[in-house]
Amino acid sequence: MKYLLLPALLLSIHLVSQAQENVGIGTPSPDPSALLHVSSTTKGVLLPTMTDGQKAGIINPPRGLLIYQTNSIPGFYVNRSAVPASPNWSLVSEGINYWSPMTGNPANIYNTNT
Repeated sequence: MKYLLLPALLLSIHLVSQAQENVGIGTPSPDPSALLHVSSTTKGVLLPTMTDGQKAGIINPPRGLLIYQTNSIPGFYVNRSAVPASPNWSLVSEGINYWSPMTGNPANIYNTNT
């Protein structure tokens, strides 16, 4: 009996870890390419809100981290720095193109402006 317990336990752990590959909220079948798939026709997504000081207190923010700043110049800010220890927070605003097509690529894949 004890010889069957270990393989059953390992199989259970494997199945649970595979079940957490992506999460769907409001959808029974999340897109397999998305870690988080949110679907709604009446609600939106509320991202973390904080002050400029709280934003400055984030330790080693990864590139692409997005927050909503509530004071000074309120709005969405994204860290554009590739070095987490030296964040470069940019206000996401109208008229600024953060994404530009890579030149010479027939598939027109987009790349971040840096």
